[in-house]
Amino acid sequence: MIHVDMRLTGRNIEDLMDRRHLTVKDVAEEMMVSTRAVRMWLSGDRLPNYDNLARMSISWKVPINKILEIVET
Repeated sequence: MIHVDMRLTGRNIEDLMDRRHLTVKDVAEEMMVSTRAVRMWLSGDRLPNYDNLARMSISWKVPINKILEIVET
């Protein structure tokens, strides 16, 4: 079975933010979401919706598969 690992995806987002020196507030403003939503992505409690994944991919110049952590179990 293939699924998205939410916690590892959160770590990927955090790593991409760190590389770009972005804060939670920076990402929230860029993605037009609340800081709470960004914190939930980082903790693995929720995933960004497709629109926000696309925005991250384009803005941060990384493919979506470098944001989402897809695992097979």
